[in-house]
Amino acid sequence: MKHIYPAASRFITGVIILLILVGVTRPQSLYAQTYLLPYSGSTNITACSGTLYDNGGANGPYSAYANGSTTITPAIAGNKIKLQFTSFAVENGFDAVYIYDGAGVNAPLIGVFSSSNPPGTVYGTSTSGALTVRLTSDGTIELNGFVASIECVTTVPPQVLPDLTVQGAWLSVQSVVAGGSLSSTCSIYNLSGSMASSSSVGYYLSTDAVLSAADQLLGNSQGFSLAVGQSSYRYGNFTVPPGTAPGNYYVLFAADYLNQVSESNENNNVVAVNITVTPPSIDLTIQQAGVTPLNTAAGNPISMSCYILNQGNATANSSSVGFYFSTNATLDASDQLLTSQYGSQLSAHYSEYRSGTAAIPLGVAPGTYYILFVADYQNQVNETNENNNVSAVSITISPPGTDLIIQHEQLYPSSTVAGNSLQVNATIVNQGNMTANSSTVGFYLSTNTVLDAGDVLLSTVMGGSLGANQTNYRSAYPVVPVGTAPGSYYVLFVADPQDAVVETNETNNVRSLFLTVQAPTMDLSIQSVYLSPVSVAAGGATAASCYLYNQGNATATPATVGYYLSTNAVLDASDVLLGSTNGSLSGGNSSSRYINLTVPAGTAIGSYYVLFVADYLNQVVETNENNNLSFATLQVVPPVIDLTISQIYVSTAPMAPGSAIATSCYINNIGNAPAASSTVGYYLSTNSVLDAGDVLMLTTPGGTLGANQSFARYDNPVIPAGTTPGSYFILFVADPQNVVAETNENNNVASQQVNVVAPGIDLLIQQPMLSGGPVTPGFSVSAGCAVHNAGNTTAPSSSVDYYLSTNQVWDASDVLLSSTTGFALSAGQSSFRSTNLVIPTGTTAGTYYVLFVADPQNVVAETNENNNVNWQSLTVLGPFAGTLVPFTGTATVTTCSTTIYDNGGYNNYADNSSGSLTIRPATPGGMIQLVFNSFLLESGFDYVRIYDGVNTNAPLLGTYTGNQLPPLTLATNVDGALTVEFTSDGSVVAPGFDATVTCGVAPQSDLVLTQIGASPSTLAAGGNLSLSAGVANHGAGPAASSAVGYYLSTNRVLDASDRLLGTSAGAALGAGLSANRQLVTVVPGNVTPGAYYVLFVADPLNVVSESDETNNMAALAVTVSSVLLANREQTAGYTVAVAPNPVAMGNGLRVELSGAGAPCAATMDLYNALGQRVRSQPLQLSAGRANRAEVATQGLASGVYSLRITGPNLSVTRRVVIE
Repeated sequence: MKHIYPAASRFITGVIILLILVGVTRPQSLYAQTYLLPYSGSTNITACSGTLYDNGGANGPYSAYANGSTTITPAIAGNKIKLQFTSFAVENGFDAVYIYDGAGVNAPLIGVFSSSNPPGTVYGTSTSGALTVRLTSDGTIELNGFVASIECVTTVPPQVLPDLTVQGAWLSVQSVVAGGSLSSTCSIYNLSGSMASSSSVGYYLSTDAVLSAADQLLGNSQGFSLAVGQSSYRYGNFTVPPGTAPGNYYVLFAADYLNQVSESNENNNVVAVNITVTPPSIDLTIQQAGVTPLNTAAGNPISMSCYILNQGNATANSSSVGFYFSTNATLDASDQLLTSQYGSQLSAHYSEYRSGTAAIPLGVAPGTYYILFVADYQNQVNETNENNNVSAVSITISPPGTDLIIQHEQLYPSSTVAGNSLQVNATIVNQGNMTANSSTVGFYLSTNTVLDAGDVLLSTVMGGSLGANQTNYRSAYPVVPVGTAPGSYYVLFVADPQDAVVETNETNNVRSLFLTVQAPTMDLSIQSVYLSPVSVAAGGATAASCYLYNQGNATATPATVGYYLSTNAVLDASDVLLGSTNGSLSGGNSSSRYINLTVPAGTAIGSYYVLFVADYLNQVVETNENNNLSFATLQVVPPVIDLTISQIYVSTAPMAPGSAIATSCYINNIGNAPAASSTVGYYLSTNSVLDAGDVLMLTTPGGTLGANQSFARYDNPVIPAGTTPGSYFILFVADPQNVVAETNENNNVASQQVNVVAPGIDLLIQQPMLSGGPVTPGFSVSAGCAVHNAGNTTAPSSSVDYYLSTNQVWDASDVLLSSTTGFALSAGQSSFRSTNLVIPTGTTAGTYYVLFVADPQNVVAETNENNNVNWQSLTVLGPFAGTLVPFTGTATVTTCSTTIYDNGGYNNYADNSSGSLTIRPATPGGMIQLVFNSFLLESGFDYVRIYDGVNTNAPLLGTYTGNQLPPLTLATNVDGALTVEFTSDGSVVAPGFDATVTCGVAPQSDLVLTQIGASPSTLAAGGNLSLSAGVANHGAGPAASSAVGYYLSTNRVLDASDRLLGTSAGAALGAGLSANRQLVTVVPGNVTPGAYYVLFVADPLNVVSESDETNNMAALAVTVSSVLLANREQTAGYTVAVAPNPVAMGNGLRVELSGAGAPCAATMDLYNALGQRVRSQPLQLSAGRANRAEVATQGLASGVYSLRITGPNLSVTRRVVIE
């Protein structure tokens, strides 16, 4: 069944054009002319009297999504319109009434009003004397709106004028360069007088604190009406005009900068804030420099990171950082460049992260050195301060070695018995500067803190290789050996217990924690005993519970509890065992026990004890045998049965003779013995006492009912046919045949009064509703209502018809829209009816009523034939104007001005929709722009998807559902098109959406280089050069291509003399996206040896139109030598494979040598683009198998690397790309 959400309709209620005023007792004045605002659009009236209402009329609320206006022009020439608002209720913050001083919404705005600031009396003051009133509303919460009387006057009383001023003016910076951005905040106040119709603020650049014609408008913040004594916050973002000369200026904050408001004081509107326009400056510096590790060996890799900050006020065109190895904290020619990271433009006051990985040069003597972090290390940027570019971090170079130690050791528990397990954990640390080939930890039991041959190994946790300055967590659960004598011990945590690792310090491998081994003990006790009930008859049951505690330190097995019935609180041979519970219980723990105990039949009435006895069979040797017993008292009482009735219910509706009446009750046994029967009888009586004159209507048998038990009964006894109408009682009788002997036979009856009336049927309509209006002829609305039988007899039929009428009275002129057939309807019951109503084509626009008519054919004889009709108002609009997303399939429209709708148009959309609409711009070069005006779908099931292109295979811009209004959406593709797809499931429909289509201007792209690499940095003419570059689109629009060109140049400037080495093609690149480019090329053999630069150029052929064409290039230095070495690759009989290549940053690079080569020890070294070794590890080769190894890339920057594998008769080099 389809569900309709009427409360969520795009248009919840219709527009009422005329009020139907009835009643002879009303004053004649009520029949004066009345006017209603339109739901949408505009109307004009000429009058000097009458009453103006919102579009809901005198009695109803205004419509959802309203946006209509009425202009009132005085009927007498030279007069002015006066509006006196006598009632005003408009939702604060969401709905509003706008009043304009003139003919139309382009006239000066008098004010914006809602319930918190009602308008009172308003006059037209313009030459025409007219006023325009406009109402706007959202989709929820529609109030009663307004009532305003219309008059014409010849004079307008003097108007009290508002007074606007600015306070709290603030600028984000006090100095800025020409072309730089500013943000501002302030508050605008209306100090006195009356409401200000607008409250905008303008921002001017001035050479003094006085606003004049020479001052330059920077921007503005729009503001609406502002009541007396109120203030409103304003903020702005604007740019100092390029070319502004350095010097002192003022930013003027001007209230009512367009002079739209007449004020009592026009001289207090301007506030000035001083600002300095300074010459552009760039100053790059290093912050938060860090090196890991700070203690290492020659040849080991280190990780370096920092932030580069531009402390100037202008953008730096480059922000590269070089990392140098130095013997001091000063950069000089003797320092060695380890690596660098390229950086592109860096805005003023911004910082960016830089990092690199490089190896400490081989052969460096142990000692203290420095890593220098150098901003603009190639001196590409002219800075105001060239002396603060270097930051230094001290590091120590130590002889190579490993040193394993234990840290953070833990032991639980610290006291136990032999045979129990322990939890031990610790961290093993390699504080050396070389990788340890093993990191095993052993756990020993010792009588002291020194590891020796007498200590007992508890557990060993094996560990693989552990890099320099790395840690690893170890844990185990060893058992204290059975037979260990009680006493004081130590658990030793031992790094490298088998001495498999050669360490620089072998004396710091052991840590210890104290452990006490105790003698085993067990001590069982009972706590928290409980019985329910505590009074029971012989043969009855009581529930028992308790906690069993083991206060010792060893496990008790078994750990039993016995339950005895006793005449006293002492366990002896005369006590009767009622039951037991079993289990085991570890030391220091407890266990809850539950059991149902039956008192033996024949037990004498009296007071007893239930004894809870731990280890009741004496199977456990305990340190204390005297605390095993606890008890609870129990009363054994005579057996009692007592049946009662409670919680009775009888339908309150009047009943006719012969009708079934819905009843319910509980029958209860409040005794302590089971009742063999629990029958309930239902009697019709003239009073609340059961006697022989009462009429039995129904008996429902019931079985055994236990002590203190209840049972619910639901029955439908029938009022006897022929019963005289009047007041009666329904008697609910427990045990009506007296088959159960009870201790109390006087509490078996409960009663409820009912009314028996003459039979009758009365059909009426309840909760009529429409969803999907206003509606266009030919479209449908959803209708629903409940047809209710208010009589006391079943109606044989319950049909409902739906008519379109010009009034609220059903007559022969009304148009039948639909019918819903209904079958028999019981007394007091309702049935929901729903249907879709199609408004006939050709229906004139206006206000109508949908009449909901019960029993339209008069086939049911009713006690009241005058209440069968109910109604809902409906606005019928003019012909539909707009473009629909099709129900299924695809459609295309070329336009720059339309409104698109879901497939329902103004009404609810259809179930099972799956269609798409492609919107192409009608203007060449235009880009389709969508602004959604309303949006309401079934959340999570129905969706709108918007694609940036000509079909649904284009990039998806967004998916929207529920009331998730899509943002302004602008096409960015070369066609300028957007495709809107709408899908709905098979149930639940809603109003859908509409969106305005316009054509905008395409945003431009901006291609920049984000990461570049060249390997090797020194090569011979004719040699191979591996190049890599990251290209990013920092613009707001897509780039049609993203190619990168590579040039060999003698300087950093691209000109006609530079040699093109090659080009990496690149596809389209969306805004905010980036891509990697690689190329292996040959340096021409005729290049003269010397120092060169590789120029990396984004968009080398200038095929992409960019917002900034000056930031497309970056450069790296390379050296061309005169000798080209022959290819001497030696594989020693192996086949070499490296994969994956490229490899993702952080993933392992797998190396495999397979084949029948000779066994040998090989070495793998990884070098970066600067020729620095960043990884080195051994590789043992064996014939006849696949020799595999993995090179870690964690911490390495993306770029081109060289992997070299060397050994006897083995020399292989492979180019590797890390992305």
